[in-house]
Amino acid sequence: MAMIPRAVLVALCLAVALPMFIPVSGLEAQSAQRQGLEMSREEMQMRILRGFEHRVMRELELSDSQVRQIREISQEHREARGELMRDRRALSRDMDAFARDGGSEAQARILLARQLDLHQREIAIQQSEEDALLEVLSPSGLIRYIKMRSDLVDRIRELERRGRDGRPGGGAYSR
Repeated sequence: MAMIPRAVLVALCLAVALPMFIPVSGLEAQSAQRQGLEMSREEMQMRILRGFEHRVMRELELSDSQVRQIREISQEHREARGELMRDRRALSRDMDAFARDGGSEAQARILLARQLDLHQREIAIQQSEEDALLEVLSPSGLIRYIKMRSDLVDRIRELERRGRDGRPGGGAYSR
């Protein structure tokens, strides 16, 4: 059974967590599978997004308009995050190859510069997104939103880890 590639999982976690709102729980996903309702990856993503959106709306007491704004902000930053993740994977492969095969000091400096550039880009994306979200949410609301998003990411990672380990709970995110 092939698992969702880690990059897709991370992208889902970030994209899901930022814009839309709380999840189909692992139990609900398992239940759907047991009932023969195997969901495609896209269907599962949409279901998770809708659930997360509903939770954020309820817990932060947001209007439909505010939820829409948050969704738009997230979507605006999704492409940049996707590009960042692709670059991070490429850098990781290059660093693994360097660690395994060696290389010159000049090559090592280039890899280190790329790593620093990735960190700086990530910070810039996060700052831009948080600034935009602060136009919709109060500072305390943003902190609560970030916590909910982090919890969602942790849940998805746990389900994926369980799936890799062969334990129940990972099937909802495998194909």
